[in-house]
Amino acid sequence: MMSYDKGVFHHLPHEPKWMKLPNNHKGKIVQAGQIVMNMMTTECVIVSERHEGSILPYNYTLIEIDETRLDSQYLVYWFNMSPSAQAQLNQFMQGGSLVKKLTLNHLKQIKIQPPPLKKQKLIGRIAAYRKRQKYLYQKKQYLMDQFLVEQLLREEY
Repeated sequence: MMSYDKGVFHHLPHEPKWMKLPNNHKGKIVQAGQIVMNMMTTECVIVSERHEGSILPYNYTLIEIDETRLDSQYLVYWFNMSPSAQAQLNQFMQGGSLVKKLTLNHLKQIKIQPPPLKKQKLIGRIAAYRKRQKYLYQKKQYLMDQFLVEQLLREEY
C-alpha cells in the first residue's frame, strides 16, 4: 500500500490479496483520503482510492485530524519531509530495542507548528503535484527503457 500511495512507480502490477472477514472482525478498514503512518519506517501517506477497503496492517496507524485546523496533504508532507518532524521521529526511534518502532505515545508527543490553513493547503497541493510528477517521470523512464529494449533487440527474437 505504501509505495503506490507515496507516489513510487512499480512496473510489476500490484495484486491485492482478497479475504472474506466475519461481520464481527476487529480489523480496521481504511478509506480513501485517510492518513496512515508506518510505525516502523515513519513514512506517512494518504490512502488512495486503489487501497480503499484495505485492512490496516498491524504496524500502521491511522491518523485523524481536525481538517478545519490542519490540511491532510500538508501533514503528510510535513511528516515525510520536514527537518523538524524528522528530528523528532529520529529521536523517538533511538533506544535499546532491536526493533525500532514508533509508538502511539511517541506520535502524541510530536510537536507541529503549522502555518495558516491557506498556506498549508498551498504547500500540500504543491507536494501532491510533485509526488504525481515523480511518479509519472519514473513510469516514463520505465516505458522508454521497455521501448528501447523492444526496438534495439528486435532482431534477436
